[in-house]
Amino acid sequence: MFFAMSWLGLSRAYGAAELRADALGVVRTGPLPGTFQVAPGVNLNLGSNTVARVFTHPQDLPLLRGPLTKTWTVIANAGRVDVEIAKGQRRAVMIHDALRRGGICMGGRLVIGTREGRTSAANIDGTSVAISEGRISDLPEGTVVDYSDGDAAPARRVLERAKTPTFQSKLWLAPGGTAKISGISVAKVAGATHYELTIRPIETPGEPLRVETDDPALGFFFELPPGVYAASLRTVSALGIPSGASPEASIRVIGVTLPRNAKVDALGRIHLADSETVQFTHAEGLQITATGLKRSRAASVPIGLSNHQRTAVLLHKPGSLDSALALLIPTKLSAEVFAGPKLATWPADPIQIEIQLRGDAERPALSSLISTVTLGRQPIQVAWRQVGDRLIGTVSPQELTQPDVLRVQVTDERGVPLGRDFVELIATPRPKRGNSPPLSVAVR
Repeated sequence: MFFAMSWLGLSRAYGAAELRADALGVVRTGPLPGTFQVAPGVNLNLGSNTVARVFTHPQDLPLLRGPLTKTWTVIANAGRVDVEIAKGQRRAVMIHDALRRGGICMGGRLVIGTREGRTSAANIDGTSVAISEGRISDLPEGTVVDYSDGDAAPARRVLERAKTPTFQSKLWLAPGGTAKISGISVAKVAGATHYELTIRPIETPGEPLRVETDDPALGFFFELPPGVYAASLRTVSALGIPSGASPEASIRVIGVTLPRNAKVDALGRIHLADSETVQFTHAEGLQITATGLKRSRAASVPIGLSNHQRTAVLLHKPGSLDSALALLIPTKLSAEVFAGPKLATWPADPIQIEIQLRGDAERPALSSLISTVTLGRQPIQVAWRQVGDRLIGTVSPQELTQPDVLRVQVTDERGVPLGRDFVELIATPRPKRGNSPPLSVAVR
């Protein structure tokens, strides 16, 4: 399965746990289902509270025209066993109950359920036949054979199709790599004990994901990576036999390509710097409406913050009510700058400058900061050194003929202002003989 994770525990990924057989080849499940691999491409998905015995040494049987088919035997003692075999492998599983009633799957999917003397076998997909006391009969795709106690002949019927589930939305956003899908509910069906949703990828090859729920009102909860998918529903009876699949409905999960320093928080919000943009993927044919945009535009065009503010981006398909919302949050990065002592007297007092980064954004290297120091309008060269997480520099005092202001401004490598400070300098000219030195103070 390309992704088998249920995120709230209210629905479960079908066959997610790996099972092992005991010394006699018996495989058991408790309250949760599981998967037993017979051979590569040959899997048994056991429902909850199921017991089956697997004979791991196959036989070569003449089931199909041409070479013999490698065939494994499974006895289903109780519960539900879902046989899945990759097509075109000339491999098969013969599965039956203690009375030798069941079927043979030769590629595709065959489900057998047995309980209190009743057994049913359903050909969900591919090539299967029914077996009863050694006799083989046809079991076309989409049909089920029901065996009962006594000498009654097996009853055959076509699997009735389930109704299409209701989707809260068919557009989802995956800013963190996967989308948490919810809000898919189904109508309760009499006789159904649980409900099975199958999601298959459309754009790229891959095995389908199947999730189950016992509560149709709560629906399904699972995660999907970006892509376009087709989803169909089956109801499952108390014996474990699925219904026919409902008509498929499409689901699109929109991916987000983030810049290197961007991050996604626990709420799925995307934190960006002012100059950064995001790129949506799997968004063909979609439009975006966003804060600061006068009109909609194609979702394939990168987008960033509007006026350095929090920006809401709504992705939607023209003519549809389905939409997905992305929230862009400006990152907070600043420089705490201190220059002092304040009201320094020159040429007596050297100026100490300290720079420290603050904020929740990813912090660049201190050496990449651009620190500009000016005296009046004249730039001053400063020798910087890094001490821990601080950048420290010293400005040697000079002779001043009048008060002045020393300013410090810090930007990142893109020129975005991060912080600043200043010092008012008191000028103390050389005193003339016999006179006290006059004091003067700079005015900002």
